[in-house]
Amino acid sequence: MSLNDRIKEARLSKNLTQEQLAVLIGVAKTTVTGYEKGTSQPSIETLAKIMEALEIDANYLWQDETDFNFTVSYKEMNSIKKYRTLDDHGKELVTLVLDKECERVTDNKNVTIIQEEKTPYKSITSLCMYPYVLGGASAGATSFMTDIDIETVKAPLCPGADFIIQVSGDSMEPTFYDGDKVYVKKMTSLDIGDVGIFMINGSEVYIKELGKNGLISHNQKYKTIKPTEFKEIQVIGKVLGKV
Repeated sequence: MSLNDRIKEARLSKNLTQEQLAVLIGVAKTTVTGYEKGTSQPSIETLAKIMEALEIDANYLWQDETDFNFTVSYKEMNSIKKYRTLDDHGKELVTLVLDKECERVTDNKNVTIIQEEKTPYKSITSLCMYPYVLGGASAGATSFMTDIDIETVKAPLCPGADFIIQVSGDSMEPTFYDGDKVYVKKMTSLDIGDVGIFMINGSEVYIKELGKNGLISHNQKYKTIKPTEFKEIQVIGKVLGKV
């Protein structure tokens, strides 16, 4: 029995309609129809939602296709356990990195490797993949689109960092220079003296220090941005340091 047949079988055993399953996993009814007919395939993320909604596991879905020589190592089992402890944001980040790495491996399948270079284990563990927000945070001002363009970038591990963004402009010199990339931890409030990423009036993004009387530039030729100069301000996150 194929994957699409297993999904249909499990749905019927739970006495669910296609429309009800679609609501549970957050897709359209026609999408579920495609999964069951085999005309489309669910993503890894959607499969996880299907298994949760139908109370089944991967062994059930692929029991007729499983390679009996297939084994899961202790390291892989440990990774799965860690994944299950993550919140939604953490799972989205892992999925994003995993998808990117799968694309990279797929793209390199037809490349002939002449000589394998072994990289020291320590150098691998010191790096991490982070979402990289394109467009940057201005040390002047810039437009910030509602649908943010995000890529991934490899950088040294920074505990607590959620994403990386590039500095644009010179108003935070000498602390941060134009072109510097900085680690940011998502937060909705900051303490006085913290350097953060701020969205002003819903369209402009700044990297500034939060002061008692406004947003402070470290470059003395720029004035403090007073609260009276903007209608709305939103804290995006706290800057943890340079990449």
